[in-house]
Amino acid sequence: MPTSPQAEAEVPDGFVPIVFRSAFTHTVNARYYVKGRGRSRTFGVRIEPQHCHARGYAHGGFLLALADFTLSYGAYDGTDLPPRMTLHLNADFMRPTSAGDWLEIDVEVRKYSDTLAFADCVMHVGQREILRASGVFRPMRTPDANSIKD
Repeated sequence: MPTSPQAEAEVPDGFVPIVFRSAFTHTVNARYYVKGRGRSRTFGVRIEPQHCHARGYAHGGFLLALADFTLSYGAYDGTDLPPRMTLHLNADFMRPTSAGDWLEIDVEVRKYSDTLAFADCVMHVGQREILRASGVFRPMRTPDANSIKD
């Protein structure tokens, strides 16, 4: 997704653009950013009007999808990420966030192996916690997302 110079200027220092490989991530029409490597990363996104419901706050479905994207991506390091599936996702909503807010998602991988990865995240705007989530992820045995085999 192209980024305007104005949008780039609004991104805090240290964040670089990232493109998720899943086509679904593009349907929520957001610009994603990341800083850090390894087991602890911070993702960022600017909340825009299309991410909000009629009352003007970020839609819970958007926040859950964002938690799933970032936890799954954060659970694996390197440039050649294996396809993976979410086995479990748990989230607690703390406070609302609105259009214009810069949302950061701190992801920490607690444990990973060849078969499972366990990761936690905290979404926040400044010092305000918006959402806490945790997930369990499994690398898929085949790159064909429609054919998951053990």
